[in-house]
Amino acid sequence: MLIVFLILLFGFITLLVYYYFLVQQRHQYFKQRGVSTPPFNFFFGHFKTLWNAPLYHRQLEIWTKQYGKIYGIYEGTHPVLVVSDPSFLQEVFIKQFSVFHTRMITMLDDISHNLAFSTGSKWRRQRHVINPSFTAMKLRAMGPLINESISDFMDKLLEHSNIGGEFNIYLYYKRLTMDIIFRCAFGIDIDLQNNPNHIYFKKVEELVGIRTVLKSSIFKMTQLIPEIRDILGRLYIVHNTARKYINTRVLPLISSTKQLDESAFAWLLNRLHTIVEQRQETPIPRKDLLQLMLQAMTKEPNQVSNIQSIA
Repeated sequence: MLIVFLILLFGFITLLVYYYFLVQQRHQYFKQRGVSTPPFNFFFGHFKTLWNAPLYHRQLEIWTKQYGKIYGIYEGTHPVLVVSDPSFLQEVFIKQFSVFHTRMITMLDDISHNLAFSTGSKWRRQRHVINPSFTAMKLRAMGPLINESISDFMDKLLEHSNIGGEFNIYLYYKRLTMDIIFRCAFGIDIDLQNNPNHIYFKKVEELVGIRTVLKSSIFKMTQLIPEIRDILGRLYIVHNTARKYINTRVLPLISSTKQLDESAFAWLLNRLHTIVEQRQETPIPRKDLLQLMLQAMTKEPNQVSNIQSIA
Protein backbone atom coordinates (compact mmCIF):
# COMPACT_ATOMS: atom_id res chain seq x y z
CA MET A 1 0.00 0.00 0.00
CA LEU A 2 2.85 2.37 0.89
CA ILE A 3 4.54 1.71 -2.45
CA VAL A 4 1.31 2.49 -4.34
CA PHE A 5 0.94 5.70 -2.37
CA LEU A 6 4.51 6.75 -3.10
CA ILE A 7 4.06 5.99 -6.80
CA LEU A 8 0.89 8.07 -6.94
CA LEU A 9 2.56 10.89 -5.00
CA PHE A 10 5.56 10.83 -7.33
CA GLY A 11 3.24 10.89 -10.36
CA PHE A 12 1.29 13.82 -8.91
CA ILE A 13 4.45 15.81 -8.16
CA THR A 14 5.75 15.05 -11.66
CA LEU A 15 2.54 16.40 -13.19
CA LEU A 16 2.73 19.54 -11.05
CA VAL A 17 6.32 20.19 -12.10
CA TYR A 18 5.46 19.55 -15.75
CA TYR A 19 2.48 21.92 -15.53
CA TYR A 20 4.63 24.59 -13.84
CA PHE A 21 7.19 24.56 -16.63
CA LEU A 22 4.41 24.41 -19.26
CA VAL A 23 2.83 27.60 -17.86
CA GLN A 24 6.24 29.26 -17.67
CA GLN A 25 6.88 28.37 -21.29
CA ARG A 26 3.55 29.78 -22.43
CA HIS A 27 4.26 33.00 -20.55
CA GLN A 28 7.41 33.42 -22.65
CA TYR A 29 5.36 33.90 -25.83
CA PHE A 30 5.67 37.69 -26.07
CA LYS A 31 9.18 37.85 -24.66
CA GLN A 32 10.40 35.49 -27.38
CA ARG A 33 8.87 37.78 -30.00
CA GLY A 34 10.13 41.05 -28.56
CA VAL A 35 6.65 42.31 -27.64
CA SER A 36 6.33 44.30 -24.43
CA THR A 37 3.82 43.22 -21.81
CA PRO A 38 2.74 44.56 -18.39
CA PRO A 39 3.73 42.61 -15.24
CA PHE A 40 1.60 39.52 -14.72
CA ASN A 41 1.01 36.64 -12.30
CA PHE A 42 1.77 32.96 -12.68
CA PHE A 43 -1.24 30.98 -13.99
CA PHE A 44 -3.57 34.02 -13.86
CA GLY A 45 -1.59 36.12 -16.31
CA HIS A 46 -3.18 39.59 -16.34
CA PHE A 47 -6.60 38.40 -15.18
CA LYS A 48 -6.15 39.55 -11.58
CA THR A 49 -5.55 43.12 -12.73
CA LEU A 50 -8.39 42.99 -15.27
CA TRP A 51 -10.83 41.49 -12.76
CA ASN A 52 -10.09 44.23 -10.24
CA ALA A 53 -10.33 47.03 -12.83
CA PRO A 54 -13.65 48.97 -12.92
CA LEU A 55 -13.86 48.39 -16.69
CA TYR A 56 -11.88 46.01 -18.91
CA HIS A 57 -11.29 48.51 -21.72
CA ARG A 58 -10.23 51.27 -19.33
CA GLN A 59 -7.43 49.08 -18.02
CA LEU A 60 -6.34 48.43 -21.61
CA GLU A 61 -6.25 52.20 -22.19
CA ILE A 62 -3.99 52.65 -19.18
CA TRP A 63 -1.61 49.97 -20.44
CA THR A 64 -1.67 51.47 -23.93
CA LYS A 65 -0.39 54.77 -22.54
CA GLN A 66 2.38 52.89 -20.74
CA TYR A 67 3.41 50.27 -23.33
CA GLY A 68 2.43 51.79 -26.66
CA LYS A 69 -0.07 50.99 -29.39
CA ILE A 70 0.98 47.33 -29.66
CA TYR A 71 1.64 45.14 -26.61
CA GLY A 72 0.66 41.75 -25.25
CA ILE A 73 -1.35 40.48 -22.30
CA TYR A 74 -2.05 36.99 -21.01
CA GLU A 75 -5.59 35.85 -20.28
CA GLY A 76 -4.49 33.03 -18.03
CA THR A 77 -1.89 31.38 -20.28
CA HIS A 78 -3.58 32.51 -23.51
CA PRO A 79 -1.61 35.30 -25.25
CA VAL A 80 -3.64 38.27 -26.54
CA LEU A 81 -2.15 41.01 -28.70
CA VAL A 82 -3.64 44.43 -27.89
CA VAL A 83 -3.49 46.80 -30.87
CA SER A 84 -4.60 50.40 -31.34
CA ASP A 85 -2.52 51.17 -34.43
CA PRO A 86 -4.89 51.78 -37.41
CA SER A 87 -2.32 50.79 -40.04
CA PHE A 88 -1.62 47.49 -38.26
CA LEU A 89 -5.34 46.78 -37.95
CA GLN A 90 -5.86 47.52 -41.64
CA GLU A 91 -3.09 45.06 -42.48
CA VAL A 92 -4.74 42.33 -40.40
CA PHE A 93 -8.45 42.90 -41.05
CA ILE A 94 -8.31 43.98 -44.70
CA LYS A 95 -5.07 43.21 -46.53
CA GLN A 96 -4.46 39.83 -44.85
CA PHE A 97 -8.03 38.95 -43.89
CA SER A 98 -7.67 35.54 -45.57
CA VAL A 99 -5.00 34.64 -43.00
CA PHE A 100 -6.77 36.01 -39.91
CA HIS A 101 -10.38 35.09 -40.75
CA THR A 102 -11.57 34.27 -37.26
CA ARG A 103 -12.45 35.92 -33.95
CA MET A 104 -12.04 35.39 -30.22
CA ILE A 105 -13.39 32.07 -28.96
CA THR A 106 -16.29 32.17 -26.46
CA MET A 107 -18.18 29.57 -24.44
CA LEU A 108 -20.88 29.33 -27.13
CA ASP A 109 -18.55 28.74 -30.08
CA ASP A 110 -19.39 25.68 -32.18
CA ILE A 111 -22.62 25.40 -30.16
CA SER A 112 -24.61 28.45 -31.22
CA HIS A 113 -24.27 28.97 -34.96
CA ASN A 114 -24.88 32.70 -35.39
CA LEU A 115 -22.31 35.25 -36.53
CA ALA A 116 -21.35 36.35 -33.03
CA PHE A 117 -20.33 32.82 -31.99
CA SER A 118 -18.90 31.31 -35.18
CA THR A 119 -15.23 30.84 -35.94
CA GLY A 120 -12.93 29.94 -38.81
CA SER A 121 -14.34 29.25 -42.26
CA LYS A 122 -17.96 29.37 -41.03
CA TRP A 123 -17.47 32.88 -39.62
CA ARG A 124 -15.70 33.97 -42.79
CA ARG A 125 -18.55 32.62 -44.96
CA GLN A 126 -21.18 34.43 -42.89
CA ARG A 127 -19.18 37.65 -43.05
CA HIS A 128 -18.95 37.28 -46.84
CA VAL A 129 -22.74 37.05 -47.07
CA ILE A 130 -23.52 39.91 -44.71
CA ASN A 131 -20.88 42.44 -45.85
CA PRO A 132 -22.78 43.62 -48.98
CA SER A 133 -25.62 44.74 -46.69
CA PHE A 134 -23.40 47.42 -45.18
CA THR A 135 -22.64 49.56 -48.23
CA ALA A 136 -23.25 53.30 -47.81
CA MET A 137 -26.11 53.30 -50.33
CA LYS A 138 -27.98 50.44 -48.66
CA LEU A 139 -27.52 51.86 -45.17
CA ARG A 140 -28.72 55.24 -46.43
CA ALA A 141 -31.97 53.57 -47.48
CA MET A 142 -32.74 53.03 -43.80
CA GLY A 143 -32.76 56.80 -43.24
CA PRO A 144 -36.59 57.04 -43.08
CA LEU A 145 -36.73 54.46 -40.29
CA ILE A 146 -34.09 56.36 -38.33
CA ASN A 147 -35.86 59.68 -38.94
CA GLU A 148 -39.11 58.27 -37.55
CA SER A 149 -37.36 57.37 -34.30
CA ILE A 150 -35.68 60.78 -34.15
CA SER A 151 -39.04 62.50 -34.69
CA ASP A 152 -40.49 60.59 -31.73
CA PHE A 153 -37.43 61.57 -29.69
CA MET A 154 -37.85 65.28 -30.56
CA ASP A 155 -41.55 65.11 -29.64
CA LYS A 156 -40.61 63.82 -26.18
CA LEU A 157 -38.08 66.63 -25.71
CA LEU A 158 -40.68 69.17 -26.83
CA GLU A 159 -43.10 67.86 -24.19
CA HIS A 160 -40.51 68.41 -21.46
CA SER A 161 -39.63 71.82 -22.88
CA ASN A 162 -43.27 72.90 -22.62
CA ILE A 163 -43.57 71.57 -19.07
CA GLY A 164 -40.21 72.93 -17.88
CA GLY A 165 -38.07 71.48 -15.14
CA GLU A 166 -35.28 68.91 -15.15
CA PHE A 167 -35.40 65.40 -16.61
CA ASN A 168 -32.95 62.56 -17.24
CA ILE A 169 -32.14 62.77 -20.95
CA TYR A 170 -30.03 59.60 -20.75
CA LEU A 171 -33.20 57.51 -20.54
CA TYR A 172 -34.49 59.06 -23.75
CA TYR A 173 -31.21 58.56 -25.58
CA LYS A 174 -31.22 54.92 -24.49
CA ARG A 175 -34.77 54.40 -25.76
CA LEU A 176 -33.95 56.22 -29.00
CA THR A 177 -30.92 53.99 -29.57
CA MET A 178 -32.81 50.78 -28.91
CA ASP A 179 -35.77 51.97 -31.01
CA ILE A 180 -33.47 52.51 -34.01
CA ILE A 181 -31.70 49.16 -33.50
CA PHE A 182 -34.96 47.23 -33.33
CA ARG A 183 -36.42 49.03 -36.36
CA CYS A 184 -33.34 48.90 -38.59
CA ALA A 185 -31.59 45.70 -37.54
CA PHE A 186 -34.45 43.39 -36.57
CA GLY A 187 -37.42 44.85 -38.44
CA ILE A 188 -39.48 45.28 -35.27
CA ASP A 189 -41.59 48.42 -34.66
CA ILE A 190 -42.17 48.36 -30.91
CA ASP A 191 -42.64 52.15 -30.51
CA LEU A 192 -40.26 52.01 -27.59
CA GLN A 193 -40.20 55.74 -26.86
CA ASN A 194 -43.94 55.75 -26.24
CA ASN A 195 -43.88 52.31 -24.67
CA PRO A 196 -40.77 52.20 -22.42
CA ASN A 197 -41.99 49.12 -20.53
CA HIS A 198 -42.06 46.94 -23.64
CA ILE A 199 -40.92 43.36 -22.99
CA TYR A 200 -38.23 43.56 -25.70
CA PHE A 201 -36.63 46.55 -23.99
CA LYS A 202 -36.72 44.81 -20.61
CA LYS A 203 -35.00 41.75 -22.04
CA VAL A 204 -32.27 43.86 -23.66
CA GLU A 205 -31.67 45.70 -20.38
CA GLU A 206 -31.45 42.33 -18.65
CA LEU A 207 -28.94 41.17 -21.25
CA VAL A 208 -26.84 44.33 -20.91
CA GLY A 209 -26.94 43.98 -17.13
CA ILE A 210 -24.89 40.77 -17.35
CA ARG A 211 -21.89 42.47 -15.70
CA THR A 212 -22.71 40.83 -12.38
CA VAL A 213 -22.33 37.45 -14.11
CA LEU A 214 -19.00 38.50 -15.62
CA LYS A 215 -17.65 39.15 -12.12
CA SER A 216 -18.83 35.81 -10.70
CA SER A 217 -16.37 33.11 -9.63
CA ILE A 218 -17.81 30.60 -12.11
CA PHE A 219 -17.29 32.92 -15.06
CA LYS A 220 -13.73 33.63 -13.96
CA MET A 221 -13.04 29.91 -13.81
CA THR A 222 -14.34 29.52 -17.38
CA GLN A 223 -11.83 32.16 -18.47
CA LEU A 224 -8.96 30.37 -16.78
CA ILE A 225 -9.92 26.83 -17.78
CA PRO A 226 -11.37 26.59 -21.33
CA GLU A 227 -12.57 23.01 -20.76
CA ILE A 228 -15.02 24.25 -18.11
CA ARG A 229 -16.14 27.01 -20.49
CA ASP A 230 -17.01 24.49 -23.20
CA ILE A 231 -18.96 22.24 -20.81
CA LEU A 232 -20.95 25.14 -19.36
CA GLY A 233 -21.66 26.47 -22.85
CA ARG A 234 -23.18 23.16 -23.90
CA LEU A 235 -25.19 22.91 -20.67
CA TYR A 236 -26.49 26.44 -21.28
CA ILE A 237 -27.71 25.53 -24.77
CA VAL A 238 -29.34 22.27 -23.59
CA HIS A 239 -31.00 24.06 -20.67
CA ASN A 240 -32.52 26.80 -22.82
CA THR A 241 -33.53 24.40 -25.60
CA ALA A 242 -35.43 22.31 -23.05
CA ARG A 243 -37.16 25.40 -21.64
CA LYS A 244 -38.13 26.57 -25.12
CA TYR A 245 -39.63 23.15 -25.93
CA ILE A 246 -41.62 23.12 -22.68
CA ASN A 247 -42.86 26.69 -23.22
CA THR A 248 -43.93 26.12 -26.83
CA ARG A 249 -45.05 22.48 -26.86
CA VAL A 250 -45.98 21.38 -23.33
CA LEU A 251 -47.28 24.31 -21.28
CA PRO A 252 -49.76 25.56 -23.95
CA LEU A 253 -51.60 22.26 -23.46
CA ILE A 254 -51.91 22.97 -19.74
CA SER A 255 -52.14 26.75 -19.37
CA SER A 256 -52.30 29.72 -21.76
CA THR A 257 -50.37 32.02 -19.42
CA LYS A 258 -47.85 29.94 -17.51
CA GLN A 259 -44.30 30.03 -18.90
CA LEU A 260 -40.86 29.02 -17.65
CA ASP A 261 -38.33 31.83 -17.42
CA GLU A 262 -35.74 31.95 -20.22
CA SER A 263 -32.45 33.79 -20.18
CA ALA A 264 -32.58 37.18 -21.93
CA PHE A 265 -30.22 35.98 -24.66
CA ALA A 266 -32.24 32.84 -25.40
CA TRP A 267 -35.55 34.73 -25.22
CA LEU A 268 -34.44 37.36 -27.74
CA LEU A 269 -32.83 34.79 -30.04
CA ASN A 270 -35.99 32.68 -30.15
CA ARG A 271 -38.17 35.70 -31.02
CA LEU A 272 -35.76 36.90 -33.70
CA HIS A 273 -35.77 33.46 -35.30
CA THR A 274 -39.57 33.62 -35.45
CA ILE A 275 -39.42 37.05 -37.11
CA VAL A 276 -36.92 35.77 -39.68
CA GLU A 277 -39.16 32.80 -40.51
CA GLN A 278 -42.17 35.09 -40.95
CA ARG A 279 -40.24 37.45 -43.23
CA GLN A 280 -39.02 34.50 -45.31
CA GLU A 281 -42.55 33.16 -45.73
CA THR A 282 -44.16 36.56 -46.35
CA PRO A 283 -41.70 39.11 -47.81
CA ILE A 284 -42.56 42.76 -47.19
CA PRO A 285 -41.22 45.89 -48.97
CA ARG A 286 -39.28 47.15 -45.97
CA LYS A 287 -35.82 48.76 -46.12
CA ASP A 288 -34.11 47.42 -43.01
CA LEU A 289 -30.97 45.40 -42.31
CA LEU A 290 -32.90 42.17 -41.92
CA GLN A 291 -34.38 42.57 -45.40
CA LEU A 292 -30.94 43.29 -46.87
CA MET A 293 -29.56 40.11 -45.29
CA LEU A 294 -32.50 38.10 -46.60
CA GLN A 295 -31.82 39.42 -50.09
CA ALA A 296 -28.12 38.58 -49.75
CA MET A 297 -29.02 35.05 -48.67
CA THR A 298 -31.33 34.66 -51.68
CA LYS A 299 -28.58 35.74 -54.08
CA GLU A 300 -26.07 33.28 -52.56
CA PRO A 301 -28.08 30.22 -51.48
CA ASN A 302 -24.97 28.03 -51.26
CA GLN A 303 -23.30 30.31 -48.72
CA VAL A 304 -25.74 29.82 -45.86
CA SER A 305 -28.67 27.49 -45.50
CA ASN A 306 -30.62 29.86 -43.30
CA ILE A 307 -30.42 33.53 -42.39
CA GLN A 308 -30.78 32.44 -38.76
CA SER A 309 -27.13 31.44 -38.93
CA ILE A 310 -26.31 35.13 -39.19
CA ALA A 311 -29.01 36.79 -37.12
